Amino acid sequence: MIIPLEQKIKSITNIDKITSTCYYNFGTILVQFTTAKSDVDAAKDLKDAIDQVYPTLPTDANYPTVKKVSVSDTPVYSFSVAGNVPTQVMYNTLKGLEDQIKSVA
Repeated sequence: MIIPLEQKIKSITNIDKITSTCYYNFGTILVQFTTAKSDVDAAKDLKDAIDQVYPTLPTDANYPTVKKVSVSDTPVYSFSVAGNVPTQVMYNTLKGLEDQIKSVA
């Protein structure tokens, strides 16, 4: 479901980076534009791409949401961890890591 939309978005000018992630029943596409693209033009181009692809998506698909995220306004951290350890060990380890990350100023 995400591939047709991602392909259409790739045709938009002044894109620096696209990152797509698929999950069960939903997906996300993060689009980073170059500084040559204004916020208004970026939003319009994304809406136009969605409008062109939406009719081809499954009939039960919700209309995609476009949300502006500015990394200069809000620090963003994303990570995942996997391991062959008991759940409580993983939780305790990650809790300590979370506390360390939060202490970074």
